[in-house]
Amino acid sequence: MANSALMADLALTAQKYQHALQLSFEMLETAKQGKWDDFIELNTHYIFALQNVLEEQGSSNPEDEEGVCSSLTYLLNNENEIRQLLKDRLDTLSGKIDSIRQNQKCSNAYSTQLFSPYR
Repeated sequence: MANSALMADLALTAQKYQHALQLSFEMLETAKQGKWDDFIELNTHYIFALQNVLEEQGSSNPEDEEGVCSSLTYLLNNENEIRQLLKDRLDTLSGKIDSIRQNQKCSNAYSTQLFSPYR
């Protein structure tokens, strides 16, 4: 009886890792497509999935540990790639903000000249 409970726990743990991994791949694909609103929603689900994974206690079965290591490797690789995509997006947005600020300065200078009482 205890053996079947252990097997059920291991299956649940594997399922939790698989769910987190699936969300990780979906987040990566969404980020690659530039769908940032969808990315944020997926990220929320991903964080909860990771919390569920982290709440699990490690198994003593070497085969399970190998699967966990493989899943963690994929998760870390995806997170590194997502981090780079986010950095690129931040750089793009920073460039746009700088451009808006420059345009605002030009607009202010033009309007100052246009409406100056000393023209």
